[in-house]
Amino acid sequence: MKTFSLTGRLTHDPELRDVQVGDETKVLTELRIASRTNRPGKKTDYFTVTAWGNRARTIVEHLGKGRLVRIDGHSEHREVDTDDGKRHYYHDIVDKTEFLDFPEDEETPAGAEAGDPEPAAASEEEAAAQAA
Repeated sequence: MKTFSLTGRLTHDPELRDVQVGDETKVLTELRIASRTNRPGKKTDYFTVTAWGNRARTIVEHLGKGRLVRIDGHSEHREVDTDDGKRHYYHDIVDKTEFLDFPEDEETPAGAEAGDPEPAAASEEEAAAQAA
């Protein structure tokens, strides 16, 4: 299985879509990510990756255009036929999403992952150890 790791900013607000997969209706979102390199003369690369189910719901709820994310995933070929007879192909599937920045009105710390429960507060001893 081919895996990938990608860090970049979302170029669009993610939106949920329902698709028919066999007899089931599943939810997905496609993330469009711009990833720049620091090498001179190198252009920005753009990627589209797909998240399914609860991960897709969490991403749509918490992320928007311009947000910095890290995506870990794998390449997998999926074909989905829609109700209107169109066939869509999905190749790069999201396995893990890290939110790397947060708007000022959100309290979740950097490095939290999509679908994670609320992070536990660090104890005073842990804070003192990290400061030393």
